[in-house]
Amino acid sequence: MNQKRGYTILELLIYTALLALLLAVSSASAISLYRFFGVTRIERQIALEGDTAMEVIIRDIRNATSTNVSSVFGSHPGTLVVGDVRLFLSGATLQRSVGAGAADDLTAKTRATNFLVYYATSTSFSNNAEIITVRVTLEAGRGFAERSRNFFGSAVVRGSY
Repeated sequence: MNQKRGYTILELLIYTALLALLLAVSSASAISLYRFFGVTRIERQIALEGDTAMEVIIRDIRNATSTNVSSVFGSHPGTLVVGDVRLFLSGATLQRSVGAGAADDLTAKTRATNFLVYYATSTSFSNNAEIITVRVTLEAGRGFAERSRNFFGSAVVRGSY
């Protein structure tokens, strides 16, 4: 009686190779999925923070009656003073101060504001209304997940028309 017990060496090698191949494919997929979610999270944070900052800036411009002569237009880093609100960069953080109060962060310290420029334009219609255009570039992440995005907005200074 010749009974066969267990597996041959060739069968064990084939099973081991198939298992290793399956493990390699699944781990590569998991790493790829992890990176995708990391990049998506960074892009979502930048979009949310940039949109929120632009809404605040545009609201402040619309509510203002005039711009102050201490505003810096057309260069980086720009400073905008509308009414008693001052919008400026402190390091890489976009900040807003009202009156003599302390400055509040419009962007988190974990994200860099790489570019902040204000442009002022007067229109030939509607009593020379003053239009302020804002350009902000935010950057976040490191390595493969490093992303940046530009945000643009324009508003008419309410008191200028």
